[in-house]
Amino acid sequence: MAGPSYLQSIGTESTGHKDTLKDHIVDKLIENVLSVSLPSSTAVQSNDVLNNTIEKPAIPSDEPDFSLSILASNLRKLNARTGLLLILPATISHILSWHQPTLTLSMLMLYSYICFYPFLLSALPALLVLVGVLIPGYDYRHPSSQNLLPARFYKHNSVIEAETERLEIQEMIEVQLKRQKAENEKVLVERLRDLQNRLGRLVEAFDKLEHFVNHVGSFKDERRASATYLFLMMLIFSTTYFASFVPPHLAILSLGWIIVVYSHPVIKVKVQKFLKNYFEQESVVVTAIKSLEKTEVIIDFEPEEREVELFELQRVGLTPRQWVPWLYTPIIYEPQSPLRKRHARPPGTRFLEDAQPPIGWFFKEDEPWVLDTKTKGWVSQRGIRFVELDLENSWAYDYKDDERGEWRRRRWVRKCYSYGCS
Repeated sequence: MAGPSYLQSIGTESTGHKDTLKDHIVDKLIENVLSVSLPSSTAVQSNDVLNNTIEKPAIPSDEPDFSLSILASNLRKLNARTGLLLILPATISHILSWHQPTLTLSMLMLYSYICFYPFLLSALPALLVLVGVLIPGYDYRHPSSQNLLPARFYKHNSVIEAETERLEIQEMIEVQLKRQKAENEKVLVERLRDLQNRLGRLVEAFDKLEHFVNHVGSFKDERRASATYLFLMMLIFSTTYFASFVPPHLAILSLGWIIVVYSHPVIKVKVQKFLKNYFEQESVVVTAIKSLEKTEVIIDFEPEEREVELFELQRVGLTPRQWVPWLYTPIIYEPQSPLRKRHARPPGTRFLEDAQPPIGWFFKEDEPWVLDTKTKGWVSQRGIRFVELDLENSWAYDYKDDERGEWRRRRWVRKCYSYGCS
């Protein structure tokens, strides 16, 4: 990853001007984004599935190759054009917050009218452009005569009075500009705070979704996954049956009214207080799934159990007594290994905690990796030659011509389980 100085030199050569503070901040942001944008180890299997199932579109030949300077320039341009993206959520929040009750009720009436006459949705895009863009733009460009204040004329008796009045007007303008600047800074801080909180909630939602997919969806917890499957099947049949008796426009209308009325500050506080006093913190869905898990789900077979192994490879450092950690790999990487002969790097991970089980299998959190202290057993079982054993520390060194070689390795094992193979 290139450092900030490299990004700064690119911007200097491309524009010929000194980078501003804003450009420097954007460059550092790009560097941090690129440094953390690599997929995590928990998403490796999902990425493999996507790469195998989704056809990648062909890259047009007329598009430029990857360049940090182009990426930084596009992000700066995008940042300068995101005003409309801030206006839309701010407008929706203003309507739902009941700060202007007449506006909220007017939007509810319009929403109700559209629910009963859905064909009006065809005119909604054109109406939004007229009301939200063209009409305000025309009023701003051609203000009505009522908005124009009459000019004030003064007869000054002396030059001193005229100069005094000019200074007073200038002072009023400076005070107003300072007040406007303070208000703008306050609004900016509030918007950044809202953006921070929304991003936090979005990250939390993604974490919950990832936990559901990786734990419940993959049947790591067999009981919870089976209870969730049973609950969703019951929910599908019950909702489709009862929904056939409810007109769609009434259901959509009721949902919209419930959301808007619940957003009222007074009603929201009362509803939350009522739920806190008379209902448990745990949601009804989770309670129902746990009830099904206890009463209806019976797991009458044990998962298949196997043992996986990884070899910790270390390379000799500057001195024969110094060893540098290299990676954890399922390859022994002994002198007769084909990868070793080709001087190729074996597949693996740098940290033991990042190692994942095979597809369709899972690890138990209470069963960590264990060091295999029987080094002589796995070495003789595989018929490995030209090694020296350190039975005290479980290492197997390369050994040739009465000297230790460049590599040493030791074996780690862990149990993995699978329900699908039973």
